[in-house]
Amino acid sequence: MERALSINHDQGSSHLSFSPASSASAGIFANVNQQNPAPVLGALSSLTEELRGLASTIASTQRHILQQPADEDVVYRKRPRTDVPDTTRVTSTPMREAHTHSHEEIVSLWDDVIESHFRFVHPWISTLHDPSIRKALHAAPRNEPLPLIFQAMVVSSLRFVRRGGMVSSATSHVEHTSRARHEILASVTEHVSIESLQALLLLIYTELADDNAFRASSLLGMAARCVEQLQLAVETLEEEERKRVFWNYLMLDRLCMALLGCATTLSRERAHRRLPACASFWGTNRPRPTPYLRLIHASSPEFGEATSSKSSSDGEDEDLASSGLGALAFYIETIESLGTIEVHFLRQPVDCSNSSHVAPWLTRFKELDA
Repeated sequence: MERALSINHDQGSSHLSFSPASSASAGIFANVNQQNPAPVLGALSSLTEELRGLASTIASTQRHILQQPADEDVVYRKRPRTDVPDTTRVTSTPMREAHTHSHEEIVSLWDDVIESHFRFVHPWISTLHDPSIRKALHAAPRNEPLPLIFQAMVVSSLRFVRRGGMVSSATSHVEHTSRARHEILASVTEHVSIESLQALLLLIYTELADDNAFRASSLLGMAARCVEQLQLAVETLEEEERKRVFWNYLMLDRLCMALLGCATTLSRERAHRRLPACASFWGTNRPRPTPYLRLIHASSPEFGEATSSKSSSDGEDEDLASSGLGALAFYIETIESLGTIEVHFLRQPVDCSNSSHVAPWLTRFKELDA
């Protein structure tokens, strides 16, 4: 059947016309018109009005789109959210001012931190040359980033600084030491040097003093790699500072691993180093030859026999047995002796119910004690 309905628009007016395509369709419409044509004409009239309104809306929308700039849609889609405040400009200035205030506060404690370090910490871990460090730090500019060694002193010694009889507040202490720790670790990661290793050892010492053995153990792994890279385990130069850096690392390693019951990061057989000289010689920069560390071979048949960590053909170690040695050298030997006891005595499994096991164990203890 061909389309029988057509809609004509004439300048604001419209009318419906029917053009039947066959006699059958004509008969149908004739019957409808004869019965009651009003409902059909009303429905078609409503449909016409709706179509006219839809066509007018579409045309208006097309004209509006054509009149807009080509990039309006892009601008609309990329428009930033207005419900999220921009805090970068608001917080940048306070953060900068807080950092400046923190720097000024720690600079005001400059001399106190240095004095506290050499008074309370240096006797326990003497890796820094007192006269040289004091001279370098006193000459350092105060308005520039803090020297790495000074930041290590902040971590280890700020707790001992007093102003007006009062210790620095806990909040201030945490703020300064946290920033200094970050700088030390970043420096060790980016560049390995004697200075960065000295700062790291002071950080490890502080962790041990604060009963953080596990954290100190992880830092000792970094220190071990620095020692290997700087070749501090082998006697190459007679420089006392490098020598003391190595021995202080070794002492911290032994103490930390004894607390945790773990193996050391550097075996005593690899420590081919002379013992540090007495502080009286080092403080005045007077070179003083010292013997090598004496090793105790606990696994040998003649247990308790001590030999030098490095053989000497001219017998100079015998002549230097007590020449130039100070408390630090004897402390190192004591720690190595305790390490031998810990490895070859305390860690050995013993069946206390079996006398044949207990007797050799007690014999070994007497040999170690001797």
